[in-house]
Amino acid sequence: MQTGAISEYFVENCERFQLSNCDSAFLSELAEKFGFSNITYFFLSNKTVTGSPGRLLTTYAEDWQSHYFSMNYDEIDPIVWAGMRSFLPINWAMVPRPTKKAQKFFGEAMEFGISDQGVTIPVRGASGETALVSLSPEVGQSDWSAYLKDAKSDVIYFAYLLHKAVLNTTSQPRAFETAHLTEREKDALQCAALGKTSKDTAVVLEISERTVEAYLANAAAKLQACTKTQAVARAISAGYIQPDPFIQVLDPSLKKVLN
Repeated sequence: MQTGAISEYFVENCERFQLSNCDSAFLSELAEKFGFSNITYFFLSNKTVTGSPGRLLTTYAEDWQSHYFSMNYDEIDPIVWAGMRSFLPINWAMVPRPTKKAQKFFGEAMEFGISDQGVTIPVRGASGETALVSLSPEVGQSDWSAYLKDAKSDVIYFAYLLHKAVLNTTSQPRAFETAHLTEREKDALQCAALGKTSKDTAVVLEISERTVEAYLANAAAKLQACTKTQAVARAISAGYIQPDPFIQVLDPSLKKVLN
């Protein structure tokens, strides 16, 4: 793998590509040239875009993409959830996998030939948007660890360059309407941001599970979000709830919080 080069190559060549048209073709070229098995750009939210459904650019095979979304794995993907709560690069090896659903997700990913090694860089932009850029390697664990040690600043810079390029291909956003979330709706979203299930949240807030689901549904509608994951991302971006500063370091002692 080439160290300190992907961001430089991107700067020199991105004008040759129109990301809005070629999508994964550009990422596939980068992956092949720099020794990655897959590269993904996932735009989660933007508080200035009304009804924005997010955007996905990826080199993953279509069969895995179809399976991923048909199983609603975007709702429980531990890496996506860790990325929404973190401001630092996330080494996949450090992401807790405490639940059976999470373990099933990673097991099925491996059956589709998806590497369990990689890094995800959270990108938080000036307009409050949240995006995740993920790269997984073709090399072994020891070589990957060495690469990350030497090239972390390069891949972080690349993530921000890619995000800027994607935004440049997007039409100007409209003003986001104020959501006016109630305190209970914020509480339910905050618990969701910590990985709590509706059942767990009901215990914490001392209300019924059905009421929790109602709060989450109302909040999602106000935030014009299609899923609970997107609702949490938009709530964080808009400042209605806060990412947990301790969760972002993914301390193994905090696994119980995600159960």
